[in-house]
Amino acid sequence: MLDLSQEAPDYKHYTPLHFALEEKNQDIVEMLVGNPERCADINVPPISGYADILEFACQESDEDCTKSLLLHPEAKSSKFLLSAWKRAVQ
Repeated sequence: MLDLSQEAPDYKHYTPLHFALEEKNQDIVEMLVGNPERCADINVPPISGYADILEFACQESDEDCTKSLLLHPEAKSSKFLLSAWKRAVQ
């Protein structure tokens, strides 16, 4: 089984979700966050320059990929929503 939360230490410690967001590949983002058996962890440790995966998506990806990320069940957590509101009011 593929570990979707596995970091790439030689490339900024990105996870597969980081790569999909950076490439603005909505199909892969949806596959990663939409399949319960292969669900990517959106609570990945912060990487340099970004507080969380949502901040990364807002700065490095596009609107469609960010929307797909926000549909993830864990996006409803209070920590994630607080992060989203902080981004929205900036």
